[in-house]
Amino acid sequence: LTQAKAQMDGVSKEKNHLEKALYITKTACEDLGTERAPLEKTIQHHKDKSTDLLKKLEVSQIETDALQRMIEVHDEKVRAKDSEIRSLRGTIRKLGRKLQSIEGAFVDLAGTDDKILKNHVKKAYQRFVKGEER
Repeated sequence: LTQAKAQMDGVSKEKNHLEKALYITKTACEDLGTERAPLEKTIQHHKDKSTDLLKKLEVSQIETDALQRMIEVHDEKVRAKDSEIRSLRGTIRKLGRKLQSIEGAFVDLAGTDDKILKNHVKKAYQRFVKGEER
């Protein structure tokens, strides 16, 4: 009987120990569950935010590509205008040389008489600028 009582006391102590361990384990699980909910919300928030950032990045890349194409088109237009300007400058130089040649011819025609030179200039102006033929 003493031995059975000692065994029952041992089983009772073990039961109390196991109940305490069970209570501690349940409490720890509840605490972890309580801590887990906000962490899951935070994780979901960061997932949503990263998805939004990826969408913004895609839109930004599309806009960047469109701007790059626009820059390329404008660069082509600038090169074309630059070529046109060089051509026009060449034309201006040619016309300047022709004008000097005409001025030289007027001086040769007029000699040193200013009245004759003015008369020839007026005639040339009427003919070449106004388009009047005489």
